[in-house]
Amino acid sequence: MSKILNAAAKPFRWFTNAPLRFAVPIIAALSFVLNLILETCLRHSFFGAVAHAFTQPAIFIENMAILFATLSLCLLIKRRIALLSLVFTLWLSLGITNAILLTMRASSPLSAIDFLIIGEAISVLGAYLSVVEMILIGALILAAIALIVLLFIKGPRSKSVNYAKAADCIIGAAIVCILAVFLNMQNSVSATDLINTYKKCGFTACFTRSIFVHGIDRPSGNDIDNANAIMNEINSKNDTPVSNKELDSPNIVVVQLESFFDVKHIKDIEFSKDPIPNFTALKENGISGYLQVAHIGGGTANIEFEFLTGMNLEHFGIGEFPYTTVLQTRACETMAANLKTLDYTTHALHNHIATFYDRNTVYPALGFDTFTPIEMMDETKRNILGWASDSILTDEIRSALDSTEGQDFVFTVSVQGHGGYPDHSVEHIIPPTEDDVDVYGFEDEKVYYQYHFYTNLIRQMDEAVGAICDMLDERGEPYIVVFYGDHLPAIPLTKEQLINDDMYQTEYVIKTNINLPAAADVEDINELDRNLETYQLSAYILDLMGISVGDITRLHQHEFDTGETYDDVLETLEYQQLYEEEAMYEPTEMTFGTSPIIIESYSKSGNTLYVNGYGFNRYSKVKLDGTARSTVFVDEFTLMVENAPSKFERVDVVQTCDNGTELAYAVQMPE
Repeated sequence: MSKILNAAAKPFRWFTNAPLRFAVPIIAALSFVLNLILETCLRHSFFGAVAHAFTQPAIFIENMAILFATLSLCLLIKRRIALLSLVFTLWLSLGITNAILLTMRASSPLSAIDFLIIGEAISVLGAYLSVVEMILIGALILAAIALIVLLFIKGPRSKSVNYAKAADCIIGAAIVCILAVFLNMQNSVSATDLINTYKKCGFTACFTRSIFVHGIDRPSGNDIDNANAIMNEINSKNDTPVSNKELDSPNIVVVQLESFFDVKHIKDIEFSKDPIPNFTALKENGISGYLQVAHIGGGTANIEFEFLTGMNLEHFGIGEFPYTTVLQTRACETMAANLKTLDYTTHALHNHIATFYDRNTVYPALGFDTFTPIEMMDETKRNILGWASDSILTDEIRSALDSTEGQDFVFTVSVQGHGGYPDHSVEHIIPPTEDDVDVYGFEDEKVYYQYHFYTNLIRQMDEAVGAICDMLDERGEPYIVVFYGDHLPAIPLTKEQLINDDMYQTEYVIKTNINLPAAADVEDINELDRNLETYQLSAYILDLMGISVGDITRLHQHEFDTGETYDDVLETLEYQQLYEEEAMYEPTEMTFGTSPIIIESYSKSGNTLYVNGYGFNRYSKVKLDGTARSTVFVDEFTLMVENAPSKFERVDVVQTCDNGTELAYAVQMPE
């Protein structure tokens, strides 16, 4: 055995001491192989990667140069094999992660920004990977780490290092990298059409660029002067915004539906009945249109960013989520901020965890007065994937509207439609019902099960749409309600299968019980139907109401009136709001939830403490004298702490995320 191990180790020992004239070609060959692997992971096809190498040789070599520059760092230390193995494994891990990620969100390859939300991403892996798959991945990661550590400790060690020549080699490769990433890609990068950008420019170059390039470039002096001149002209023509009294003080409710779209738009597929009758009726009887979105199968936070701010993601860095970058420290114009100037109270709702995409810290920058995440909701039902049912949103929207005397803006992000969708029968878990919708036209059984599950998922979401509309009608207050899908689902689907021939289009619908100023001169409400970019929708809603507040909103409304596009002006406004030294907007002092959680009393029975109150859920944790205690959720009125200390002076209840983030303390009733 020892002879076999010694023989196997000879090439590694030779490489460790090989002169640069031999070591460099070997690293170049490894760069070629690694690049081919990474492109295979990106395309889910080895032959696709080979075709890319032959049809785009310059780009393939540019990506190789980046890999070579990082792999050649091993020439600077004596344990070459150890560092080479480490860098090779890191790149390989990124490629494999990208391949897995693309099965979850078809249009969004791995970028550096994803590592800012890695904790939350890990928490939802169970919806996509089986326990066995996760264990296997974990075992492979541990094995790779152990092997690399062993190589650093016991691996072959070179006798000497020619630092000068090694540095020259690495610097030369780095120069090529800079040219490749920042010059050759400059006119090829799309911040929203990521999958095609990655396929065109290569995984390595795009991922590297995502590390260093964020935000919006500073506009030139001419661009600023032009933007200021156009905005001055727009503002000089802008009438005083219609007062709330003239608009019958409508509440505005917006619901962003996770992975929701009209499956009847898919060719050659039939359904036993319309899966989304409520949404279909809203399209027929209200205002609607196609909505051009930035992602497929994922990217929810970016869709809501475009809707709320009116900003175009194309102007930001590749793969960037502004929630995790600039909005961490900067507030900007949003639909919520604009409506606050008209005395609206602004609420955000999301039936998922508060910290996902840092919504708990970002929503104040977006102008919200309250935020109700799943940790503050009466969580009653989840689907088999673990996502909360959208049926709970109706009561939460009602609670937000009831929480104030005046008019409210309620922005809701749903989660029930989230993937992944099982490719096998789940009848043993979810018995069929008479409400189920069946689908026809599939030869592949796995694809059928995915579509069947997804179709009945959106059927339930459509029931929530109907329930929200019924609730608003029953309240009798003036309202405008908007529903739209954030992106298409991550199911087997191509644009050729769609009647609209576009994977980046969802739909929106608008229903109201007031007389919209924009509808005064039309005979049929459908005359107001308009296809929009996501970042235009909020401005269009306000335009229908006769409200024109905020520079970005006015710019988009000017585009509606003139039919012209002012993309350069929009980019300048975005830069001024987000990156100029003097901030134009201030974050709100946001609170969590619209109904207070109340501690009414507490009592002890032996070593067990019972805390009584209102609004408790499984996220409610008891603190005794500031120390968190293991808490048992009994019901919405009772929490229990076993083995409580005999003496304590203060009892608190804190709504706490699973990751430990504390959101809100319960209100103590006076004794």
